Amino acid sequence: VTESTELLEVVAFVFSIPISNAYAEKVFSHMEDVWSDKRNRLSVAMVKSELQVRLNFKLSCTEFKTFIEEQKPLIAAAKGNTKYSWKT
Repeated sequence: VTESTELLEVVAFVFSIPISNAYAEKVFSHMEDVWSDKRNRLSVAMVKSELQVRLNFKLSCTEFKTFIEEQKPLIAAAKGNTKYSWKT
């Protein structure tokens, strides 16, 4: 390992430190909406999935409809009987 490689790792680490905690606060705000008193039986995996969709999927409802209609294998899987194969 050369000194320049070690310096590069230190610089990369320093630049990876967030300037603020706004993103984390945004995640917790969304989590409060998702995991409310009325929806308190949601599993952690379900909350995680919904948060991932809310925070990472930037399509409007119309754009999503158009996108999903083109995904024939996904539609077939959603309609299929193997959707919940873990429940045997």
